[in-house]
Formats: sequence, structure tokens, C-alpha cells
Amino acid sequence: MPLTRVVLASGRSIGLTHLRLSSTYGGLLEGYPHRALNDRRVRGLLSVWFQATPQPPSGHDADRGLREVAWEELAQDYEL
Repeated sequence: MPLTRVVLASGRSIGLTHLRLSSTYGGLLEGYPHRALNDRRVRGLLSVWFQATPQPPSGHDADRGLREVAWEELAQDYEL
């Protein structure tokens, strides 16, 4: 059961089933952010977006950038 639904710019509705909030560089004890670190952090994620508030996106009120992702072209089906 989805936590919320987002209506894409194409009109397609997608369900948000998991939401994980974290500080982008939380746990970074030393050093500084760089490309290799960023690549490692996002490698295993299905989709990532950044927003200013912790509220989950919902319906037509979701961030425009999220709604305009070309999900039909980028998404891949999978079976459990």
C-alpha cells in the first residue's frame, strides 16, 4: 500500500511505497564531499530527489522537478 501518490506531468499516477529521509552527508566523519563519494552514495538507490521540507510529495502538489521525471522512459519492471 503506497504512503502517497504523485501525479506526473504526463498524467500518470505513481505510488510512493518507501520514504527514507537522511542528511546528505550524515556520518561523514572527515574529508569533504566529492564526485566519487556522491557516486557511491546514490549507486544503490532507485530514485533520489532533494527537497526543502520533510513532507512526502503528494498528488499534483509534488515538486515540479519530480513530477517531470520521464518515468515511462527510465523505469524498469521487476518481479519479486
